[in-house]
Amino acid sequence: MMDSSTSSEARYAELFSLFESASQEYFVDNQESGFNDLLSRTRQLSSEIGKAKISKCQVAQKLQCKLQSTAQRLAEVESLRELWRTECENQRQLEAELESKTRELCERNQELSKQLEEKSLEGDKLDYELGKSLEKVSRWSIESYPFRINTKLSAKASDLFRVVLPPAEQSLEPPGDEQMDSVLNEEDNTSYITG
Repeated sequence: MMDSSTSSEARYAELFSLFESASQEYFVDNQESGFNDLLSRTRQLSSEIGKAKISKCQVAQKLQCKLQSTAQRLAEVESLRELWRTECENQRQLEAELESKTRELCERNQELSKQLEEKSLEGDKLDYELGKSLEKVSRWSIESYPFRINTKLSAKASDLFRVVLPPAEQSLEPPGDEQMDSVLNEEDNTSYITG
């Protein structure tokens, strides 16, 4: 681009130099040959000027095309820059959302861990209380088992007493241990005892 402009300026300078030289020869020498030479140079100058105008138009067209191409390229670059800026903004928003979500999940995890620890302590306490209760129930069952056996045996003995003795004798005092053993052996009521 600079080479074409420089070439045009040099050509204009050369043409004006030729015109000045021809004018000087015409007005100073004032010879017919000088006039003809001046006329020839003037025609040559007109031709050179026409060529220079054409060259200037061509250079202007090239520059205009380059300017349009550059403007289009700048518009594309600006569009890409705006797109990149939008993507960066979206990326920053996404990072902020992810950071907030991560912080929320961490807080939720800590809360759940705390609740789990509390529930675990409550479970241990309940297990301890359950163990103590089972121990009490077992001890009570063991301690009350003979009493319950004696109660059942007494009930069976009372039933035997009512079955073996006649109704007239049931109003008497219950027989002693030796008499009860004798009655049990005679009547063979083993099934009542084992039942």
